[in-house]
Amino acid sequence: MKRFFVSHASRDAALAAAIVCEIETQGASCWMAPRDIPLGASYAAAIVKAIREADAVIALLTEAGARSKQVLRELERASSYERPISAVLVGDYQLPADIEYFIASFQHERLEHSAERDAIVKLVHALIGTATPIDEQALTDPTEGLLGGDEPPAVGRFIGREAILNRLGTVRSGLVLITGIAGIGKTQVAGQLYRRTHSVGIPAYWRRVTAVDGPETLTDDLLAFLRALPGHGRVNSQGPVAARRELLSALRHTEVLIVFDELESARDQQLDELWRAMLDVELRATVVLTARVTPAWMSERDAVAGRVLVQELGGLTRAETEVFLEASQLRRTEALVDLIHGRTQGHLLLLDLLVSQIVSFGLDDAEIADALPDLSWDLDQYLLTHVFSALSELELEVIRYLAISFVPLTTSDLAALLQAHSREALIGATRSLERRRLAHRVKLAYAVEPVVRDYTCRHATEVALTHVRLAELLSTRAARSGRVVQEVAYHFTMAGDHERADAQVLEHFEDLWNDGNRGWTLAAVEAAGARAHAASDLRRELSATLLEARLDADSARYLE
Repeated sequence: MKRFFVSHASRDAALAAAIVCEIETQGASCWMAPRDIPLGASYAAAIVKAIREADAVIALLTEAGARSKQVLRELERASSYERPISAVLVGDYQLPADIEYFIASFQHERLEHSAERDAIVKLVHALIGTATPIDEQALTDPTEGLLGGDEPPAVGRFIGREAILNRLGTVRSGLVLITGIAGIGKTQVAGQLYRRTHSVGIPAYWRRVTAVDGPETLTDDLLAFLRALPGHGRVNSQGPVAARRELLSALRHTEVLIVFDELESARDQQLDELWRAMLDVELRATVVLTARVTPAWMSERDAVAGRVLVQELGGLTRAETEVFLEASQLRRTEALVDLIHGRTQGHLLLLDLLVSQIVSFGLDDAEIADALPDLSWDLDQYLLTHVFSALSELELEVIRYLAISFVPLTTSDLAALLQAHSREALIGATRSLERRRLAHRVKLAYAVEPVVRDYTCRHATEVALTHVRLAELLSTRAARSGRVVQEVAYHFTMAGDHERADAQVLEHFEDLWNDGNRGWTLAAVEAAGARAHAASDLRRELSATLLEARLDADSARYLE
């Protein structure tokens, strides 16, 4: 299905909506603001993500749209990501030079501002046909049909990894492991290697590993691809053992590139046996794996013995950061490049988002330096809502811990937390952050919420268990205080364990009252009393205490 990003001025929303409706009626997918911006998400980050994931951009250029700074920024992003742009010109006016610069090489369509539906239908047919033109050469490409599995994500620009890519390009057989923290660019490098390999006529297969994948499903899918290649002998394998034997035999005799992306997403431990089997045979195929850390089934001896090539990715260098900015049409002073590089630490996704923020706000050098503390919040929000949305269970627990601690997260913290491979290491990493407790409380809570909501919908049981673990972790480790009791009770409640939640409230009421949120405390006691009549004596005690303390009449009346 084709995906279109529709750029328009806010005053043209009705006309844009009519065009979008017709496009979606024709079976294509559209993204337009503000309709498709998730609640609580960063406006700029959502737009950048949508442009990056679109097949093409449609620009609705009325006179208002052509003079809109936001439309101009969106076209700049589309050009930067090498997305085709279809311009819909509405009205009679002089097209601004900056807009003309971005749309000059693409086809234009005209539409009357008060167009009837027939005109919009005709326009949409033209847009769907021209926004993503068919490459005639690709139709006769001799390697067509030699691609298998999924498709790697599109890359707007590939900067700073050429030396690494050239090194990996010399590998014509064997196992390759690309490692690095989340968002550092592992998938980009593997995807670029995939495209280069296929461009020289070598068959290529791409598979993003998911939690539901097992050794049999991956083996069957990869075998189906290999059997379709010229010269592959067809074997009717019976059973998983025979299928694996056939797969390994094919990998020993076939020149092909196979990429398994995001190895850490796998939950079936039997997959380790499949990876290890590939490592233990002499391959003619090149098998590329991406993972955040070296997997447990692979030893240091494997790398030393040359059985696997391990390529660890770090952040971009300062020079590469400067090239990245220049490629985004952001030529900046040496001092500002240093500042931006220091803020992002060369982290590819962070750098990309920061550039989009600078472009979206139209900031000059002085304004960027002043705005970086504010923009840094957008970077942290991007981490929480996008990078962290695919984290493992342990890493998700980091986010949940941060959510209750309300700790501001920096890129240094990110690196430390993502390298915590055990609960003990996780606790050690979070201790160093606790001094900044309560900072950015509201902002971080809003940033985490979309991730938690989405994960909760898909993994209700796991979320409940995580809440219980967090409650137990806090109750045994954290210093006793009203705020901690409140958090423990909250997590037991979220897990559906109201009995333990009520026990926390009733047992530690004094801590809650003196150190916590009194309104929440009153509501919690009321709820506990409603669930257990045994709490009635305590409620009478509390009522008397409130009256004796001469608290406001409303609070006292609440417990009567």
